[in-house]
Amino acid sequence: MNSSAINRQSWPKAREPDCRRRRWHVLRIDTKLDVLVKRLVTAEGFDYYDFKFIEPSPRRRPSERRYFPGYLFVSFDVDTDPWERLIHTPGVIDLFRHAESQLPIPIRDAVWDDLRLRLPYRPKLELIGSFIPVGSRARVKTERLDGNHEGIVLACDGKNITLGLRIFGRDDVPTTFRLSDVEEVKT
Repeated sequence: MNSSAINRQSWPKAREPDCRRRRWHVLRIDTKLDVLVKRLVTAEGFDYYDFKFIEPSPRRRPSERRYFPGYLFVSFDVDTDPWERLIHTPGVIDLFRHAESQLPIPIRDAVWDDLRLRLPYRPKLELIGSFIPVGSRARVKTERLDGNHEGIVLACDGKNITLGLRIFGRDDVPTTFRLSDVEEVKT
């Protein structure tokens, strides 16, 4: 019998970090300081997750919104990570904890997975006209006009776009089209 085989069997297994021990917890934060809190939480060595979506707007640029404003989800192990630092982080109001033991309450894995699957993902919408700035050039794609007409964007309301076209020898005639009939001219 080989002595190295015996020794290998008696060696203790190397202790690897157990990623399953890191659980998600809920921080209540000041919404005015959410950017600062995220930066400080990352600097402390914690991972966070923020449920966000893009809300389209016909009159302005799409804005980023949060499903749970005032709350941030932070991953840590209660036994090994210094989670007490989170409570004293500027902008953090509180950490969800037991009333008696004051230990953080983790989110159950099934609930966490359900949250991530149930919340609808709203990708950025590709609205043609709402992103064409006034004063830039756009091309009409519709077959109502003969040829390839280009003009200056005069107005855009999210559904329709008004271009200044050259029609019957006159320049900058205001003409309104649906957004789907117009494309931006890249220069």
